Amino acid sequence: MQIDDQRDHGKPFVIPDLWEKSCFSLSEQGITGFRLEDLDAPLEDLESRWKRVDHLDSPLLNLDYGGFQLDDIEFNPFDSSHHEPLPETAGTTSSTPSLSEVETNQDDESGEDIWTSPDVLLSQKLPPNPGTWESFYDDKFQPTRSYYISEGGPGVVDSILALHIAEREPANPEHPPAHISKSDPLLTGLFHLMIGRESEIFGYDDEHQTYHSRYGNVRMSGYCPETFQSLTSRIIKYANCLKGLRDFASNVYASRRSSRSLIAIIDQVSGVLLNLEVRMHQSFQNIHSVLQLQALIQKPEMLLSFFTDLIAQIKHMKRDEEIFSTIYRLAQDSDHSAWIRPQLLSTLHHAMTPWLSTLASWLGLRSNKEIPQSNENPAFAHKALLNVKDDRGNETTEDELEFDSGSLPAFATIAEGETMFEVGQGLRLLQAHMPEHPCSPKGSRVFGAPALQMQFSWQDIERIERQAKTYEADVLAAIKAFDSGESVAKRASEPDEGSTVALEATPAFGEAAETYLTTSISQIENALPALPADNYDDFAFLGSSQSGNPSNTDSEDAALFNPPISLIPSLSFNPIIFAQARLINQSTLRLVFKDHSLRSHFSLQHRYQLLGDGVFASRLSHALFDADIPSAERKKGSPRVGISGLRLGSRETWPPASSELRLALMGILSDSYRSTNPSHAQRQADLPGGLSFAIRAMSETELQKCINPNSISALDFLRLQYKPPPPLDVIISPTSLEKYDTIFRLLLRSNRMLYAVNHFSRSLHITDLRAQRFKIEAYHFVFCICNYFFEKVTSVWNAFSRRLDVVERRIERYEIGEHDRLKGVREMHDAMLDEMMFALLLRKRHEMVMGLLEEIFGLVLVFATRERSSERVNISASEEYASFRKKIKVFVSVCRGLSERKLGSVGGEVEGGGVDMLLLRLEMSGYYSKGGG
Repeated sequence: MQIDDQRDHGKPFVIPDLWEKSCFSLSEQGITGFRLEDLDAPLEDLESRWKRVDHLDSPLLNLDYGGFQLDDIEFNPFDSSHHEPLPETAGTTSSTPSLSEVETNQDDESGEDIWTSPDVLLSQKLPPNPGTWESFYDDKFQPTRSYYISEGGPGVVDSILALHIAEREPANPEHPPAHISKSDPLLTGLFHLMIGRESEIFGYDDEHQTYHSRYGNVRMSGYCPETFQSLTSRIIKYANCLKGLRDFASNVYASRRSSRSLIAIIDQVSGVLLNLEVRMHQSFQNIHSVLQLQALIQKPEMLLSFFTDLIAQIKHMKRDEEIFSTIYRLAQDSDHSAWIRPQLLSTLHHAMTPWLSTLASWLGLRSNKEIPQSNENPAFAHKALLNVKDDRGNETTEDELEFDSGSLPAFATIAEGETMFEVGQGLRLLQAHMPEHPCSPKGSRVFGAPALQMQFSWQDIERIERQAKTYEADVLAAIKAFDSGESVAKRASEPDEGSTVALEATPAFGEAAETYLTTSISQIENALPALPADNYDDFAFLGSSQSGNPSNTDSEDAALFNPPISLIPSLSFNPIIFAQARLINQSTLRLVFKDHSLRSHFSLQHRYQLLGDGVFASRLSHALFDADIPSAERKKGSPRVGISGLRLGSRETWPPASSELRLALMGILSDSYRSTNPSHAQRQADLPGGLSFAIRAMSETELQKCINPNSISALDFLRLQYKPPPPLDVIISPTSLEKYDTIFRLLLRSNRMLYAVNHFSRSLHITDLRAQRFKIEAYHFVFCICNYFFEKVTSVWNAFSRRLDVVERRIERYEIGEHDRLKGVREMHDAMLDEMMFALLLRKRHEMVMGLLEEIFGLVLVFATRERSSERVNISASEEYASFRKKIKVFVSVCRGLSERKLGSVGGEVEGGGVDMLLLRLEMSGYYSKGGG
């Protein structure tokens, strides 16, 4: 569109007419536009039940000012369009000025007319209408009316809405029109609804469990019903969430079955709601519009929605670990806003506090006088009932703590859980056997341990690491002083955590009582220690709600450099836990190695259970198998004198009686032990661990095998009884004792076979060639097998002893390795026994091989029995020899198959490493595989 502009634009230095109207302005004869007075609809009556008296619209009361009377004023005296003076009332004199004259009096020095009505004076304090430049230059200027409905005030909007509704919807008595109210009462009612309170406008329906409007369809003046109803519904939903949280908190507090973590969460949520209400009270003073009210509720609404969803997830959980594990997984979600994240971390911190307190007591990081009861232990250390068999086969039930990996929190790995479990067990071991130790709860402490708390910044994590190192160094110095016999005194300037100033319960009299009172007064007058401040403000987001900023930029930038949530628990707890683990492991290892001589008990097992003592093995063999010593069997008319034996293989009655067994084996163990430990005879009569011979509990099938004295199982009823004394039973477990017993039975069989083949008759009267071959091959086979067994036992035990030497050297230097702990020594011991059983073909996978070997040994024993009973006659051993060679061929082929498969063993040695050596000993030239003989 081309505009006719007559101005000359070619003279840039000519000053234009600054007061010239714009060419875009509307002329007086131009478009008039929309005018509010053109509305045919009357303005809606805005008076509701909350009526407010307008002093300018109501008549003034007759006021008596010393004989002066003012008539009723039916107009606004401050209307600029009204200039008529008030009529004179009766009783007034001509000298009395009119109200208009008093109003326009400019000579009054005070600037205020004492005759003016108080209501008029009040109205004068209202802010004047804003002036314009047009009215400044022209007093008679009449401003044009606005062409926008929104500038006409809420009354215009209400009138238009009423006209629109009347045209669109006919009158329906069942659906009355909406009640229109002014903004002040409705804003107040909505605010009370936001803080969960009932008001005259809004109430709570117990039947439907929701807030509602007491007056049905009501809306605020100047807003359409849909807009106001949307805001009201939103605030009602917010109020329902608020009441739901409060009701749930009351139920949690009232219930005795509520978990501690849930109570801690509800306590934190209650504090949040209380502070939220306080902040809303402060912010509502500046609320003057619906938009401001909506901005105020925006972030609290999201916060309550978050807490409501969280409570819905955890309210049915019973265990503390489940509750804060759920919150921990929720905290790892990156979708949370920067101002919700602190609330989530605060909730996680509060939920973990009871569990961390229990964990600190379990680990010995709190100055408890006693170890907590088993029902106060963490869930991963639960009590289990174990059935234990004694030597006679009787079962007893014992309580024992077991590690339950399923009860660990989500942030803890199984390795970390095992470490915490071992620390607690070691602590109780020290408490039971060395209560005055610095690490023991009853022992004296040098320095308090850092508290177990979640740390969310790198600075706090580094501080925790420094505190853990300082604590470990101080306690280690106290342990060295304790081991050297020095007393470790607790520093008076560093009271224990949670301790208070101790005062005497019963003060003395006289000067002592006066001193006591003076000390008490000085302690009472001391300032209380400052409460720990939170690392973040729980309601920092409320401060920015008015400005419109969704979050604090500084906090967002700082959160970018904080450690991730997945690493926070490990970084916060592991420095303290592993420092305590090193201290406890060092102390418990010294307890079992130094104070209770663990190595001597290991040596006891090797000497007797594994037949590592040559004197004991020789005396036991003679007592069991030697046919030249007198029998211990009771016979009529022949008293038992001197040394006697069982003479297995040379008697017909078997098994021996218990008295005969005790008589034959009497003194073998004690004489062998005291020959190497002469000081033991002076200290005590019993051997360590009650070591003695006993009868093994056997089934009926096993007992039937023991009845035949010529069978390989004839001595299976004999065993060595040993019970490790506390605290060595933590390392030498019942399972390991069962393995010792299995190996002892095999080695006892091996000794019997060696004795049998070594006593083959050398008589030259035997002319049967096959019998001679049987004796030679049986001797070679038995010697190779038994020699392999004893060498394997010795080599595996020597390797185990060297590892124990390394551990002892570190203990002497107060060093601690990664696996230097009670469980590590126990695992090392169990691994040694597993490797030994693997080499001796005693594992489950070797059952067929061992069964074949027992059959071969049985043939050799039958041949030996026949050979002894008929030394001077030729023995026809064709059938026995043929069966013997056949079984040996099968045994060699099976061993060769095991050697080729190279199956791995527990100790790291492949199966072929042992079986290959056995094959070389049995047939280096391939005698049986080639079908020789």
